[in-house]
Amino acid sequence: MLKQVKESINHQKTVKIKHLIDAVDNDDLETIRILISRMRNKCILNRACIVVGERIRGRFTPLSYAVKKRKLRIVSLLLETGADVNCKGWFINREDPFRRLSHNPLFLALVNNDPRMIKVLAENGAHVNDRIPRILVEEEEGGSIDYSSGDSFLHWAVRSGKSAAVMALLECGANPNSRNRSNTSPVHIACEICNLRIMKELVRFGGHFEPDITSWIHLIECLLDRDVTRARGVSEKKELILLLLSTNYSHKNAFGLELLERMERNTENPKVHHSCVKVIKQVISNPSPLAQICRATIRKSVGESFKPGVMSSLPLPTSLKKYLSMDF
Repeated sequence: MLKQVKESINHQKTVKIKHLIDAVDNDDLETIRILISRMRNKCILNRACIVVGERIRGRFTPLSYAVKKRKLRIVSLLLETGADVNCKGWFINREDPFRRLSHNPLFLALVNNDPRMIKVLAENGAHVNDRIPRILVEEEEGGSIDYSSGDSFLHWAVRSGKSAAVMALLECGANPNSRNRSNTSPVHIACEICNLRIMKELVRFGGHFEPDITSWIHLIECLLDRDVTRARGVSEKKELILLLLSTNYSHKNAFGLELLERMERNTENPKVHHSCVKVIKQVISNPSPLAQICRATIRKSVGESFKPGVMSSLPLPTSLKKYLSMDF
């Protein structure tokens, strides 16, 4: 390989992008070093060319192609030499040959679920909180339509269930509360796909729900409506509900009470729902220390009004009456 490249360079008097792509394909670090040393202009590192192979077709720079091929040593060398860590290109979706997927090195690392590559790119300036590249659908007239959802890299990794990539992005500073065009956060997506492992990591890095009871209840209902009959699946549902209720102490009791009312009306899967109801009651009846002190003080001052027959006559919201009536 090295001999052929030297002969080609001597004949053409210049380093071409194809030489670098071929060297990446062969994982030939020595040849890449020689090619870089003979470049008259380092800008060639950021040029792209069409790559057509048995399992790949698209437009790649040497860096993006090295990321695609999981060549970490070559990626590090190219970045040290001045390759653009946010360079763009595209590749063809094999399932839909008329659709071009835009990419950059970080997106390709996410597709590979490669945490080491993600961290190397982030350390060298990759924008971890950017939106994912656009999806372009080619039209007969030669134009294109932008089908971008506004998802961040973290949105995409969570939706794809790539837990290693999610963890790497969070460690590199990705925002777990970013919103896409549908006003959906990675936390919402983790809940909808019922992925407890990813949900825990998002919450650990500051992910939370906005205090909007309508959207919050909708998320829980999405979780409960999933067809999970395995014991492990039921256990994960219970743990996820517990985690979600615990993300916002100041609103969890109001959320929990309304959720209980909705769940009591839903009898499609009583066994699963009954187990989840127990978890919700457990969380509601174990509030924060400050909430416990406030409730105890109110109950003490109201006194006998907590008897069942008298409670309904108090001029208080129904949800508050239920909350104050609970034993703990």
